[in-house]
Amino acid sequence: MLADLAWTDWSQLDQLVINNTDTGAHISTIDYFWQDTVFAAIGANYQYSDKLQLKFGVAYDEGAASDAYRSAGIPDADRTWASVGASYQLTPATRLNIGYSHLFTKEARVSDSRTSAAVPTSYSGSFDSEVDILSLGLVMQF
Repeated sequence: MLADLAWTDWSQLDQLVINNTDTGAHISTIDYFWQDTVFAAIGANYQYSDKLQLKFGVAYDEGAASDAYRSAGIPDADRTWASVGASYQLTPATRLNIGYSHLFTKEARVSDSRTSAAVPTSYSGSFDSEVDILSLGLVMQF
C-alpha cells in the first residue's frame, strides 16, 4: 500500500503585480485570494510476476481558487485522479515504466470584470474539464 498527504500554502501568493520595467509604471495587479489546499492519495503495487509489477491509485486534489476569485486564465477546480500503471523489468539493469492518469474536475464558476487602460474585459460562465496524462519511462542502472 502507498499513501501521500500534502498541504500547499497557496495563500502566500497574494497577487501578481505587473510593472513596466522600462518606465516603472504600474500596469496591472491581479489579486488571487487563493486558499491553502490538501492533496491526498492512496494506491498499491501488485507484483504480478518476477518481471511485471502493476500499479493503481486514486487521489483527491483541492483547487486553490474559490468561485469569487477564479479566472479563465487559471481555471482551477477540485479534481479527482484515477491512475493505473505497470513496471516491467526488461533486464536486471533496465526497467520500463508506463502510467496513465485521468483527472475528473469539479465544474467551476468563473467571472471577472476588469478595467485597464488597454482593454476593459468582463465575462462569466463555467468550465468542466478533464485531463489525461500518459507517461512512459525507461530506468537504467549502471
